[in-house]
Amino acid sequence: MLLFVFYKIALENERLHTFKRFYLLGSLLVSAVVPMLSVEVAPSVAVLTTVSPESVFVQELPPAPPSVAAAPTPSTPEAATPPYWLLLYCIVTAVLMGRFGRNLYRLARQITDHPKEAFRRATLVRLPTGSVPYTFLHYLFVPETAYQRGEIEEELFTHELTHIRQRHSLDVLLIEWLLCLAWFNPLLYWCRRAMQLNHEFLADEAVNSSHHNVLQYQQLLLSKLTPTPLPLLASTLTFQTTKQRLLMMTKHTSRRTVWLAGSFSGLLVGTSVFLFSTTAAQEARPETTSSAPAKIQRPATLEKADTLLQRYGDKLVMLPNNQQKKYADLTPEERKWVWVAPISPRRTPTEAQWADWHNPHKFGIWVDGKRVRGKALNAYKRTDIVAFLGSYVHKNARQPEGYLYHMDLTTEKGYAEEVREHEKSPFMVLMRDKPKPRNN
Repeated sequence: MLLFVFYKIALENERLHTFKRFYLLGSLLVSAVVPMLSVEVAPSVAVLTTVSPESVFVQELPPAPPSVAAAPTPSTPEAATPPYWLLLYCIVTAVLMGRFGRNLYRLARQITDHPKEAFRRATLVRLPTGSVPYTFLHYLFVPETAYQRGEIEEELFTHELTHIRQRHSLDVLLIEWLLCLAWFNPLLYWCRRAMQLNHEFLADEAVNSSHHNVLQYQQLLLSKLTPTPLPLLASTLTFQTTKQRLLMMTKHTSRRTVWLAGSFSGLLVGTSVFLFSTTAAQEARPETTSSAPAKIQRPATLEKADTLLQRYGDKLVMLPNNQQKKYADLTPEERKWVWVAPISPRRTPTEAQWADWHNPHKFGIWVDGKRVRGKALNAYKRTDIVAFLGSYVHKNARQPEGYLYHMDLTTEKGYAEEVREHEKSPFMVLMRDKPKPRNN
């Protein structure tokens, strides 16, 4: 439990996603193996041993001589586990194992009953229904109609293929199998949620590293939220995890934080192995747990509520239920958790980039939202461009012209229009369902 509490407090909200994945897997391994280990201690040292399920501890003295050794205490009915508890455990375990097998069978049927094709070192399965892609093992499930029309964004493919390449399904299978056997342990349910959320962090990080447009990807995630149920063992989108993912994309982790997290994690694991594998037991002291609420750190991009009220009082805010509401109609507490998407940053291309963009076989160019072909780009100078955005065009989405990259260029006039549109209809999201009070 110490390992999981440390993760929740110190690691979950840090951008150390690969480290966190193996920390969670290691925590499961340590929790399962360490209790079976035993470290000898000197017999003259008084130790604490557990004598009842209620975690009551007594001091054990050095062994007495044979002549005065106490007679063995006869067992009582209370010391034995009642048979009906074992029967209940077997029934619940059988039900959960059956559900686990049913979910695997449903995924297997989807794979065998629908057309498949090789797709970027994975296997793509085209389904007749569905709204968003999802993955299991090396299979990528997509709605056939949207796929054939090229309506699935490249960022979603990158996201789901990251789940496949990093083998996230193996983590999910492991924790689901453990839950079938230890369903009475609430920490495993929390660990499952932490694992799945961290998988989404890893996939989001891969998307932002490849496409370099955090704002566009955040808007895409919000547009793809769907209440349609998907297979339990697959990766999907939910609003609760999406809110945390949006916040995580704006965070930065320093090297000092990385070093401290690694050091404390190693120290905690070593301490746990020593403490819980010896014959000495530590007395439980629940009163040491602090009841003071933890401080809530607001995202860096959140503005003050009073400023937002003046600027955006009549603007619409997206709510967690995918409905919209005027900012002025929100409660004062809700206004503290409204996030306003920033406008695209200004930047001018380098001379090398500008020269490269004149290659029509490699780049398809749009200036202020209008297609520019051939020598028409010569009507603009490099310094006319104040913002730009590009994306790779994969084979299944390429136009007859055959260009490899789609480039959106913005001039001063177009940027001014974008600013006006942002002031007129900003993209605003309520980041929390029920905001918690903040400590001053």
